[in-house]
Order: sequence, then C-alpha cells, then structure tokens
Amino acid sequence: MKTPNTVLNQHYALLIHVSVLLLLTVLSLFVSHAISGKMVPANFFANQVWQGLAINMASYSLVYFLVNLNNSKRWLKTLLITFSWLVAVSFTVWLDTVQLKQYNEPLLSHHVFYFLLVNTVVKSVFGLAALFAWMIINLIRQKLNFDELQLNTLQTQMSLLTSQTNPHFLFNTLNALYAKAYKTQQHELATDIGQLSALMHYSFTQTQKPLVQLEDEIDHIEAFIAMQKLRLNGKVDVSFHYGPLACDIKIPPMLLNPIIENAFKYGVNNQDKSSIDISLNFADNLLTLNVTNVDFSEQIKASTAFIQSGTGLTTLTRRLSLLFDDNYTFKTHKDTGLFNASLTIPCQ
Repeated sequence: MKTPNTVLNQHYALLIHVSVLLLLTVLSLFVSHAISGKMVPANFFANQVWQGLAINMASYSLVYFLVNLNNSKRWLKTLLITFSWLVAVSFTVWLDTVQLKQYNEPLLSHHVFYFLLVNTVVKSVFGLAALFAWMIINLIRQKLNFDELQLNTLQTQMSLLTSQTNPHFLFNTLNALYAKAYKTQQHELATDIGQLSALMHYSFTQTQKPLVQLEDEIDHIEAFIAMQKLRLNGKVDVSFHYGPLACDIKIPPMLLNPIIENAFKYGVNNQDKSSIDISLNFADNLLTLNVTNVDFSEQIKASTAFIQSGTGLTTLTRRLSLLFDDNYTFKTHKDTGLFNASLTIPCQ
C-alpha cells in the first residue's frame, strides 16, 4: 500500500528528472549546433545529436541507478560509477571515430584527442546532473519523512496529554500497592508490582524521546518478559541473550518491542508447552534482533477469544521506513512449526 509520502516522493522525483533532462536536452541541442571549427567537419555533432543524446541519457540513468543503490559500500558505488563513466566515454569516442570516416576524412591523433575531450566534458555534465538530481530528491524525501515523524510524535504526545490523568492515577496506585506489599513482608509480590510500575513508566515517558540508550531498552524488554512469565504462569520458556554491547549505542524507543510482543501473542497457547528465543547482536554499527517462537497463530486466530488487531508489525514497518528509509531489513519466516522474525537497523 502506497502512503501519501510515497506518492509525493514519486511525483517530486518525476518532476525533477523531467526538468533536469529537459534542460540537458536543450543544452545538448545548442552545444551540438554551436561546435564547429577546424577539428571536425561542419555540422558533425549536429548530424548525430539524437544518437549522442540517447547515449548520454542512458549514462545519466545508469549513474542515478548506481548512486541510488541501497546497502552498498560507498567505495563500491564510486568504483561502479567511475567504470560506467569510462565505458561511456570510450564508447562514444569510438563511435565518433567511426562517424568521421563517413566524411572521407583521415583519422588523426588530434581528432581522437578532441573527441576524448568533448565526450569527457559531456559525460561529466550528465553524470553530475544525475548526482544533483539524486541529492535534491533525497533531500525532499528526508524532509517529507521528517515532517511525518514530527506529526506522528505530536499525535502521540497529544494522546498522552489527553490521558495523563489515568497514568498518574495508575502509577500512584501501583506505588501504594508496592509499599503495602513490602510492609506486609510480601517481597515477591512487591517485586512484581515494582517491575510492572517500571514497565509502564518507561512506556509512557521514553516514547517522547527520539533516541534512548540500548541498555535501557534491554532493561525494559527484560521487565516485559518477566511480566509475561508471571502472567503465563510457567507455560513458556523464554531465552533472551545478547553479546557484548557498547554502552553508548542509541536506538529509537520501543522499536524492538512489537516483534517480541508478537511472539508472545502468537507463540503461546493454553495446551502446549511454548518456547521463545530472543537474541540481540551488534556488529559493524548494525543492531540485529532475532526472535523465534513456536507458531500457534492458526489455532489462536481460530479461537473465539481472539481479537484481531493486526497493527503491531504493520505499524512497525511504517515506522522503520520513516526512520531509516531503506537502510534496514525486516524479515519474517515460517518453517516446520516455527515463526522467525529478524530486524537489522543502523545504530548511532
């Protein structure tokens, strides 16, 4: 499904490409008719202007395609663009030498040098135009995504403000219950109430921040898992493990939770023993979350108690697109009764 921002991006991109290519076409027509002199016969470039323009347009498109490649190293993009530019220049120089022979003129070294100079300048102009178009389109895309993120943040904050009485009342009640349980020596109950209070407090306060410490997100996930274990009363085995993580890693808040919540929603039933495996790894400035659970989705959806929401992973996907554009991977996979979800995002 295309979002309004996606449609706007496409319209802006099309308008920019048409404008740039139209300007380049006019410039090509002018230059091809203006170039004349001792180096080449009269109207040499004018007679083959459309052929040259087609090649230059293809060169423009190829450069734009290469610079727009996702998940590619910068050095690899630079190498591919340079190689394609050299191929385009070499091909058009060869083509000009072939065209010169049709004028019954001998091919001399100064002809080759002149063709090389002209085509180098022309291909550079078209290549730089492609880079310019990419930068403008990318800036517009980032601006639209930023505006949508700001709007979503404002809507979230408004929702929190309109319901602020309930959270404060709930926190005060939980704190009172915690104190009462602790005074009556019900330490296990006090711990559970304290975890629930911390879990809800984090959910209400941290979502207003653009970035949070990864270690705080991990603490929140561990508290969420503890509450789920308490609710399910031993019906699920949960493994949550992660390797060494740098202390300064930051990510958008509550970004990992929808995947874990989905595992508890569709990976646990009342009849069978369930298991959920959660792993978190950080390498090369990329954070990867893998969640694997037994797949009870068909049985759960067939239950009369099931309430269809269907917004968790859909909302997550849209949020990922806004935050990271295409610089992330989110995959789900079903195999032999297991469901796996994998998310990889860049980290600051």
